[in-house]
Amino acid sequence: MSPTWRLRVGLALMGALLLASVLYEPLAEAPFLPTCPFGADPTFPATDTVCGRTLVGLRRSVGVGLLSGGAAAGGALVLALLARRFGRGADLLVEKVADLFFAIPDVLVLILIGFGVSLLQDAWAGFRPAPFLVVVLSLTVVSWAAPTRQIQNRLRTLEGQDFVLAARAVGAGRWRILVRHLLPFAWDYVLAIFLLRVPATILAESTVSFLGFGLPAREASLGTFIGLNYTTLMRGAWGVLPPALLLLFLVVIAFQWTGQGALARASGRSA
Repeated sequence: MSPTWRLRVGLALMGALLLASVLYEPLAEAPFLPTCPFGADPTFPATDTVCGRTLVGLRRSVGVGLLSGGAAAGGALVLALLARRFGRGADLLVEKVADLFFAIPDVLVLILIGFGVSLLQDAWAGFRPAPFLVVVLSLTVVSWAAPTRQIQNRLRTLEGQDFVLAARAVGAGRWRILVRHLLPFAWDYVLAIFLLRVPATILAESTVSFLGFGLPAREASLGTFIGLNYTTLMRGAWGVLPPALLLLFLVVIAFQWTGQGALARASGRSA
C-alpha cells in the first residue's frame, strides 16, 4: 500500500474509532442501536457491558497515547533545538543520554515508576496523584529518547542545505537559523513522529495496565480491561476479550499507518 493510501485509510479508521468511543455512551440507550452481543462485563456485571467498557477503555487509551506522545514529541523538539543551539558538545550529550534510555526496557521503567508511586502513597498519606496523570507522565519519561534522536538527525540534515549556508553567510546566528530557517521545515516531520509515538505509548500503557501497574480497575483502559478479564478467558469465556483485542489492534494500525504516511510526505518520498 502506498504512503498516500496508508495516510487516508489510517485517518479514516482513526476518525471512526474516536467517533465510536465518544458517541457510544450518550447513544447507548438509543433504540436504533443493537444490544451489546458480548453481554455484561464480568468485572462489573451490574453496571457495564463489554461493549461499553471496551469503547470507554479505547477512549482512555487513546487519551493516554495522545497526551504522552504529544508531550514526548514536544519535549524532544525542545531538547533537539537546545542541543543544536549550544553546539556539538551539548548535541553529543543529549545523544548519549538518549542512548542510555534505549538500553533500559520501557516496560521495566514504567513498572518501577508505578511501584515507586505506590510506595510513596503508602508512606505519605497526603500523596494521592491522579492515576491517569501518573501514567501519562511515566510514559513521557520513557518516550522522549527516540523522537529526540530522530529530530536531531533531521536538523543535522537540514543544516547542510544551501539556504542555511546562505543565512550563515549573511551573519545569521545559530538560534535564528534554527527557529527562522530550520523549524518551519521540521514541523511536518515532528507531526509524523508524534503520530508514530501514539501507538507505541498505547501499547506500552496496555502492557503495564495488563500487568497491574497502570490505571485502576474503575478507570479501565484497553490494557486494564484485558488484564482484569484474562482469567475469564482461561475459564473458556472467549467472547469477553476479542472486542478489546480487536480495538487495540485497530487503533494501533490507524495511528501507525497515519504516521507512516505523514512521515513519507514529510521526507519528500513519492506517495
